[in-house]
Amino acid sequence: MLAPRRHATERVFRVRRTTPHAITRTVRTADAGELLGFAAGHLLFPVEDDAPAAQLIALVTAEGARGRGVGTALCAAFETWAVERGAARAMLNSSTWRTEAHAFYTRRGYAASGARFSKSL
Repeated sequence: MLAPRRHATERVFRVRRTTPHAITRTVRTADAGELLGFAAGHLLFPVEDDAPAAQLIALVTAEGARGRGVGTALCAAFETWAVERGAARAMLNSSTWRTEAHAFYTRRGYAASGARFSKSL
């Protein structure tokens, strides 16, 4: 586990890109390699924009690592990756019941921008 005062950015990042337009990142402890968090995203090319957008499709932090900078480090890494590839904005989807996640994203500058509709087929 993380030491109480150590920040996730002090840990080892491992990167695996699955395609030129997608990224996966994990944060592990430097000593035991314990998985602390995971993020994945990809570029989109929306018809309403002149520039690509980056979609964060997964951000998971181990319960015991929450509040220690892991999620923040993963968001920052995703946003840096997106900017380096020309993305003009970042977006994500989050279920309405995930109020703690909404607060997390709001603190990082994300804003609710619409509603998503889905249908089981």
